[in-house]
Amino acid sequence: MEGLHIKSKWLLSFVLPILLTTGCIDKESSVTTAESKESSQQTAQQSSNQTSQQTQATAPLSKEEYVKAIGAYHAEMGKELQTFSIESKDGKSPNYLQRNKEQIDKLKLVIKKYISLNPPNEFKKIQDSNLEAMSYFDKGLDELYDAVVKRDQDALDRARLTLTKGQDLWYYAFAQLQLTEDIPVLDGTITTKDQKELDKNAGIDRDSVLKNISQNGQELIGQWGVQKDDKFQVLIVLNADGSYKRYKDYPDESSILKGRWEYNYLRRILTLYNDEAYENGKSIKDTTRPKIELDVQAFNHTTIQMMNKETTNTMKYTKAGSTVSKRK
Repeated sequence: MEGLHIKSKWLLSFVLPILLTTGCIDKESSVTTAESKESSQQTAQQSSNQTSQQTQATAPLSKEEYVKAIGAYHAEMGKELQTFSIESKDGKSPNYLQRNKEQIDKLKLVIKKYISLNPPNEFKKIQDSNLEAMSYFDKGLDELYDAVVKRDQDALDRARLTLTKGQDLWYYAFAQLQLTEDIPVLDGTITTKDQKELDKNAGIDRDSVLKNISQNGQELIGQWGVQKDDKFQVLIVLNADGSYKRYKDYPDESSILKGRWEYNYLRRILTLYNDEAYENGKSIKDTTRPKIELDVQAFNHTTIQMMNKETTNTMKYTKAGSTVSKRK
């Protein structure tokens, strides 16, 4: 199993362990159910004792105190997730479940730290998002451990979905806070402002994405392309009904991709689903990727910069001069 990695320079973009995203359960594991129960009982008591000592409800925090706490907890959560990834590698280890249960308990302590925060009024909505994220994390970790104990692949897949939802909400809450606040990250030697300055060199402006694209992504509707000499070449058309077309030579539809699009505002990802594909009038659907995920890196209504998450190729498009209609 691979360890956690940083997807880019952007905001501690830790990824949940591969176990949660693409992994499967090793049914030949030497860990027995009896061992797992003993492990669960021991670590549950340890967790209870640690929790009572370390996660008391906090008094109302000032703006500065809340921002500092979020920076520290964000880094701590990332670190514990990274350790969790390492501990999850060797499924045949005699104490595999014990180590993983202990690490899950450490993650739950960080969850309790988030929950204990009493934010100033201006950050209550952000804290609500953090609380929702922690609820998914807490539930997902329980589901994950139960799935591994029972060696249940379907349950593992459900746990993955729960944890992914928690992760998306967690990132989004952090991104919302750094719109107005400069938050220490990693070991505190750099801040989110420092990272934004680094991103500018690559044309990345994630604040513009958060500010200018609403949750349903209606601002993305329209014709997008590039200016070549004195001609505007349409490449992608996103329609209000959720359909999309990608052209090789607009408006010729003999070489075209057709399908659907959706925008995930939590992750700022535009996904294109390719239902039909043609080259010179002949179907090439079997050789076409069924979906393309595009990381929206910058957006100002008339221009958009995106990175293909699979190929890491970056593209910048301009919007044709049409009125944006509201998505149904």
